[in-house]
Amino acid sequence: MGFLQTYNHFLSTRPLLTKMVTSGTIGALGDLLCQTMEIYNSKKGEKEYNFNRTRTFFIMGTFYVAPILHVMYSRILPALVPEVTAVGAIKKLLVDQLCAAPLIMLGFFPAINFVEGRSFSQSVQDLKEKYVATMIANYKIWPPANLINFMFVPIQYQVLWANFISLFFNAVLSYMHNTYKGEHEEVKKEQ
Repeated sequence: MGFLQTYNHFLSTRPLLTKMVTSGTIGALGDLLCQTMEIYNSKKGEKEYNFNRTRTFFIMGTFYVAPILHVMYSRILPALVPEVTAVGAIKKLLVDQLCAAPLIMLGFFPAINFVEGRSFSQSVQDLKEKYVATMIANYKIWPPANLINFMFVPIQYQVLWANFISLFFNAVLSYMHNTYKGEHEEVKKEQ
């Protein structure tokens, strides 16, 4: 059995588990992509791979992102917008980006800080410093990606498509969580 047949088999027999493993793997790869770029752009020997950070993104993809997307794409959006048309895709996109995305990102920083053993006050600080910039990055990537997703991708593959796009968005999230210090911190460094 080839990879696609195996994936389809597990997707039909164990959809949530399959999406969890896929999302976790993509989360880890996105973090590795971010770290590779950070190492490449740093002075030689200044940075090295942090595999705890990669593990955190695997956990987030597996236990935070995948269950939310599974329910969102296979239950909520089809129930709210049952039509499979261009207008239906735009309606799904609006619900996804105006309702789901802000809530998912609102939960991201507290969830990842919890996984890393950081305090809730750190989560509040991260939200104050990074939420708006993260949402701006979200709106640059996800509307066109999800318009394609909702118009052309069969429902059972929509989380897989989102995972593919997430490879790059997870690199952005990894940067936002681990490197980005917020605008006021950047201004302080310049002074």
